[in-house]
Amino acid sequence: RNGNPFHMGRILAVSGGGENRFPGPFSGARGRRPPQGEKIDSAGGLRVKWRRNWTTMASAETLIEADNLVRRFPRCEALGGVSFQIRRGEIAALLGPNGSGKTTTLRILATALAPTAGHARIAGYDVTFQSLAVRRRIAYLPENVPLYPEMRVEESLEFRGRLRGLRGAHLAERLRDAVERGGLGDVLRRVIGTLSRGYRQRVGLADCLLHEPEVLLLDEPLAGLDPAQVDAVRALLQGLGPDR
Repeated sequence: RNGNPFHMGRILAVSGGGENRFPGPFSGARGRRPPQGEKIDSAGGLRVKWRRNWTTMASAETLIEADNLVRRFPRCEALGGVSFQIRRGEIAALLGPNGSGKTTTLRILATALAPTAGHARIAGYDVTFQSLAVRRRIAYLPENVPLYPEMRVEESLEFRGRLRGLRGAHLAERLRDAVERGGLGDVLRRVIGTLSRGYRQRVGLADCLLHEPEVLLLDEPLAGLDPAQVDAVRALLQGLGPDR
């Protein structure tokens, strides 16, 4: 889609909808890749589409790696063997029909779900056996943002920052940055339960940015938003490009 809102660096942004056409073959983990391409899991209909930030060097390190990921549930196989690599500075999206394994892939990368077979690594750390190290380097925003509706925006972000080990001046600095990036200055004292979905989405994104993650995982970040809210969230995501 022209004007793709996820064209930025150092973020694995995942969207379940849309028909973004990034032409060109995906040539695998080795060798030089074109600036855009596609990897298709023919078994499940899941497509991994990626686009490289033009400022990224060809020798950039691999930040996200999935190797033949399989996930079986008692009555179905959600993933039938998905493999891809995302280098630092690249942007990727998972596309496919309902049930093709988009959210399952994200949950595995976020260490919320173990694969039945295969491996995945974030910044060199195995998501199954080194999950704590992975969690320190990622932020995961699920489709339905998990927020405490009775809390005010400011106290919610402060609470979440403390959970991540932020304290004192560093916490105050990260709060200021997250609030500014999220455009939340006018709603800091508002109760989260009274906010529109667009603002709740912004609160969730600000929460994700508090600890300066290397990888940002987004599940349907624009789903259910009206056009004005979509534009606001797109502007926020595009603003992350220079340093993510």
